[in-house]
Order: sequence, then C-alpha cells, then structure tokens
Amino acid sequence: MITDFKFGITEQGDAGLDLSWQKRLNAVVGAIIISKSASTELEDALLKHQDKCIYHATCTGLGGTLMEPNVPPYQEKLNHIYRLICKGFPKNKIIIRIDPLMPKSWIETLNNNFGIKDYLLILKTILNFAEDNGIESIRYSYLDFYDSTIKRLSHLPFKFYSDGMNINDRIKLYEINKNLIYSACAEFNVPKEHQVGCISREDLQRLGIENKYMFTGNAWQRPGCLCPKQKLELLNHHYQCDHKCLYCYWKDENGKN
Repeated sequence: MITDFKFGITEQGDAGLDLSWQKRLNAVVGAIIISKSASTELEDALLKHQDKCIYHATCTGLGGTLMEPNVPPYQEKLNHIYRLICKGFPKNKIIIRIDPLMPKSWIETLNNNFGIKDYLLILKTILNFAEDNGIESIRYSYLDFYDSTIKRLSHLPFKFYSDGMNINDRIKLYEINKNLIYSACAEFNVPKEHQVGCISREDLQRLGIENKYMFTGNAWQRPGCLCPKQKLELLNHHYQCDHKCLYCYWKDENGKN
C-alpha cells in the first residue's frame, strides 16, 4: 500500500468562487471540493475532473439571508446539484454538507428575522432531496463561536443566545431523516459512528483507489481532528470569500471583522 501521497481539499475559500484548485489536482490522487456556489462554471469543472473529485455541496438552508448574504438560496443550490447529476456526475461522489447548523435556541429568531418561513422545514427539505435523488451521505457541523463570528453577530439588530457546546441546543439531523448516512469531523457529543474525518478511507473507496493507497497519521488541525496527514489544501485564502457569511472564521480583506 502506498502511504506517501497527498489528498486534496478546499477549505480555505470557496471552490466555486475560486477555481484555481484545478491547477493543483496533478499533485493529489483525489480531492474533496467544497462549495456553497451553484454556478455552471463549477459544474463544468467538477464534470471535467470527476475521476479525481468528490463534491461536498454545502447547503445550510440560509443562502440569501443575513447569515449568508451572497450565497445562493437553498432551492437554487438543490437545482444545481440536480443538474450536476443529470449531466453525469456520480451520485456516490456527492455529499450534501450542512455546515454549520444553527442552534435550536435560534430557530424562532431565524424564522422571524431572516426572511425564511421555517428553518427546520428547510433542513427537512434538503435531507429529503438527498434521499429522493440517491445521495446517501450528509456531512454536518455545529456553529463555532469564533471571535470574528461573535463580533459580526453583535452588529445585528437582534440578539442571539446559545450555549454552543450544550448538546441540548443542537439540532440532530439524523432525527429528522433516519434514512441517510451522517458524518462529522472534530465534533464532540455526536454518535460515534458519525465521527469520520473530512478526508477518510471512505473517500478512497468512492474513487476506487482504496486497494492502492492507505491513509496514515493525523493532520491535527484542531481538537478532535480525524483527518490523515496526507491532507493537502488546494486553495490559499486567508480572508472572507465573497459569500460574506456572518459565521465565517476568517476576517475580511482588511483584517477587520
């Protein structure tokens, strides 16, 4: 088994806004491409490199709201995923990523102030879309209260309250739809079977190369990180992307929150 290799991921930026990750694919045996975007340009890039790419299609249900002002609405994102499937991108290489989930205690505020009717119903719609279209895997994470996140939220005209580490304040997607496969990385107090690295052996299996390559070690990017040491970032952004999500851990281009 080969252990001296790299497996790519696009965590520093949005792979739909910055397509430069394509230029680095020759340095990796496979890649996780993460994006909130819904453009045909992204679809074309994924289709062109589908032999090497696994697509984490991020859809939180809050696109176009104050929380994700420049992200496409969830209906547009789901239509994009459907188009991609119709164009021939393999379903087993699509993971719908609900990242992050908002706390339970925020639901009423979200429903009343963010131009959405029912946050929980939107999440159910996304999960049902996945099931109906043969997408088995859902990756989720919970909102992290970074300093940049807290500062941006403090500028809103209404207040949020949440104990982010309180398990009772967390929405459990697997209780909304029990027919899908759920995974999370670096999340505490989640079911053990959900604890899977952002990159894992499952990705080698999705690409059909699990008999040739083997992950080893740990990337140790954050507490609870389950990713292997072969992980390689394909983007190089260290500031907010143009989606301008309030919860983003990056500061803006000027170093401000």
